[in-house]
Amino acid sequence: MAQPSFGWQDLEDFSLLAADAPWSEFLLGLREVSAETFDLHGPVDDWLGFVRQWDRTGSGRTWYVVGGEHEGRSYALVGIGALANPDRITALASQTGGTVLGYNYLDMTADATLTAARGATLLRFTVESNFGNHSEGERLPGEPGDGLPHMPSDFASILRAHGFDADAWLARDQKWGLIWTMLDAKTNPEAHRRLYFGPLRMRIDHIEQAALADMMDEEEP
Repeated sequence: MAQPSFGWQDLEDFSLLAADAPWSEFLLGLREVSAETFDLHGPVDDWLGFVRQWDRTGSGRTWYVVGGEHEGRSYALVGIGALANPDRITALASQTGGTVLGYNYLDMTADATLTAARGATLLRFTVESNFGNHSEGERLPGEPGDGLPHMPSDFASILRAHGFDADAWLARDQKWGLIWTMLDAKTNPEAHRRLYFGPLRMRIDHIEQAALADMMDEEEP
């Protein structure tokens, strides 16, 4: 059964990309900037059921994504997995020359990451986690005035302020199923390092390492 709208509460964990580019250009960009595999599965109606599937290959690198277009803007959504990798977003924006926004949310730990880029310019990068918070760039239109854009509803407000409507896409427009296979470190070491351990990801790692060091210092007698 087709879902009537994008209910934030329906997905505890998710990763969402939005770009002001047509679907064909967006999908091509996803493939070219990452060297990952995005195989078209075909149209899907039960998008929630599709993205909730687990990797049947046993590799831990395969995820189920729905993507599509609404009014010339493209979206890609996965129920779990960091599709909205910050370094992927900056690469996509540079590739398309347009605006790309991405958001990761993990309910169990309440971790949230927001990234926004336009062309070669990083507009906003925020991380909120149990290991520490980080913020770069000016507040975006639609962003809450206090604190970081932590909750999914905050990201929904940012999307609306930039002319994106994920609800309308999921409620009314075509949704394509994609089988996303991440890179293998052994067979694609350079591309793997560039995409998954790029400059923005390393900033997150430094934040977590510093937080862990502080915790260890506090525990010492």
